[in-house]
Amino acid sequence: MNVDLNLLKAFLKIAELKSLSKASLHLHLSQPALSLQMGRLEEQFGKKLFDRHNRGLIPTAFGKELILSARKIIEIEKELEQLTLGSPSEPSGTLRIGTYTTISSYLLPKAMKNFLKKCPQVCLSFQYQSVQDILSQIKGNLIDAAILSDVPADPSLDAQVFLEDELVLAKSVLDPQKTPRAFAAKDLAKINYLSYPLRSDLCYKKVEKRFGAYLAKSHLAAESESFDTLKQMLLHGLGMTFIPKYLISDEIKKGSVQVIPVGGHRLPIHFSFVTKKGVELPLGLRTFRDSVFDIYSPKP
Repeated sequence: MNVDLNLLKAFLKIAELKSLSKASLHLHLSQPALSLQMGRLEEQFGKKLFDRHNRGLIPTAFGKELILSARKIIEIEKELEQLTLGSPSEPSGTLRIGTYTTISSYLLPKAMKNFLKKCPQVCLSFQYQSVQDILSQIKGNLIDAAILSDVPADPSLDAQVFLEDELVLAKSVLDPQKTPRAFAAKDLAKINYLSYPLRSDLCYKKVEKRFGAYLAKSHLAAESESFDTLKQMLLHGLGMTFIPKYLISDEIKKGSVQVIPVGGHRLPIHFSFVTKKGVELPLGLRTFRDSVFDIYSPKP
């Protein structure tokens, strides 16, 4: 079967953007022309490529499999092009990584710096959505990998842990609220101002399970999807918050933030590099994964 690579590239762009109109702008084609191209591709394969949903154009089951094959074909085209030009083989293109804003802001810059030295032709595109959506997009070949915390077990995914951290209860030294020397779980009910991430966050299920009965009695000052918002509230002395320890490690060292042990309880968080199981990773993605592990889980 002879498939026009330009059609495959157009197909991938529509799958990425979930929109014919957005893809047409990016590809500098009119919508009718792009629609005709997809019609030709569907006719060639004898399969429907997209279903229309309120979330946009979503690849069908066949479309999801085609995404993976199309990326491999285009990667091979690039390798052949480099071979023809006599240049050394070097990864290029875009890596689509699903994650949280806090991870990409606080955990990844060092790994990104090392990776981009090795692969300067690659663009890292971070995509921020719910954990469920990110994992679904990995399974559907719409993104290449994810870096998340506390990934639920799934036989179709390969989640490799590269860092263990923990959730801690923290307060600023500016906070006038007194805390008992031996802080027990029941004392959580006495907190006047508690800031909190949205309870849909997976790692906070542990907090709810362990301390939910007491937290329900405390005064909740704010909920936010942004850990940065919660951190800034904390630094300004606005109550306490459960927060990943890595986000406040510098402030702990400086003494501007105190960690309050809650009895003998510990709430570990595991950060994982997640890919689709059974899929051979392209060189660029392998290099990025290794760059992350070299920073946080260096080989002895």
